[in-house]
Amino acid sequence: MIIEKGYQRYGSCTSATTVKVKGVVSTEFLPEDAFDPELEETWHYRRVWDTEDVVVPPHVRASASAL
Repeated sequence: MIIEKGYQRYGSCTSATTVKVKGVVSTEFLPEDAFDPELEETWHYRRVWDTEDVVVPPHVRASASAL
C-alpha cells in the first residue's frame, strides 16, 4: 500500500546541467570589498580553492533495490 503525503510530491524536471570544473582558484589576495559585506570574518575565505571545494555532487535518490 502506498500512501502519498504532501511532502512526498515531486515535480517534473525541466532541465539538467552538468559542468566539468578543472584547476584551482586563489582568493588570498582579493581586496576586502570583493567579499560580501555581510561576511564578518573573511580570513577563512582567503585561500586556494580546489575543485572539491567548489563542486557540489548531484543529489541522487536511492533506488528500491538499494534499500
